[in-house]
Amino acid sequence: MKTVFIVLLILGTVSAQADILFDSTLHTMRNGSFDRYIYAKGERLDSFIAKFHEYAELASPQSPSAYDVQHGTIDGWGVLKLPPSTSHWMFLNVSYWFLGWGDEDPNYADEVIGLAVSKNPSVPSHVVYASNNYPGPTDSFYGLTSNGVSFVLNVPFDELTKGYRPSFPQIDDKIKLIDFSAPKVEGFNEIQVIFYGGLEQESH
Repeated sequence: MKTVFIVLLILGTVSAQADILFDSTLHTMRNGSFDRYIYAKGERLDSFIAKFHEYAELASPQSPSAYDVQHGTIDGWGVLKLPPSTSHWMFLNVSYWFLGWGDEDPNYADEVIGLAVSKNPSVPSHVVYASNNYPGPTDSFYGLTSNGVSFVLNVPFDELTKGYRPSFPQIDDKIKLIDFSAPKVEGFNEIQVIFYGGLEQESH
């Protein structure tokens, strides 16, 4: 009986430590200062920029705002650098939008990577990845921080799914393609996008 109690105590301690780690990780992702990028590619992604414009034009009761956005390509991926004022929550939502909104969507990506490069050397960067081709929880990203924390992040609720961190080698390999540093895109082009509701919105 004593052994069982000790085991339960250890398990409880480990669980509590994991909760603290995940809470700290999410707090950092929400409040840290990052340069945020979106990578997307797919056979039916006819226009990377049109897909971003599509999200920007979604109906919102708020007044529209104009943003300067940089974009380019690297190794077959379309790459978008979001404005500095973009919130963590909007970064997730815009990234996930590239996977399409349904069977009738004519322009969507097969996979998307979100990269947040920390501006503070003491704060970890992070990568999130999602694909239409791999199993996983709905409306969620698989992710990894530069200090080795793996997670699953629900997009609408902006919550880490504690205790559910499956490992798929294909997904791990995709995440490892990103070295947590700014993409080396030659000739970034800049466009102005009118965004309804603003890129600074936070989750509620």
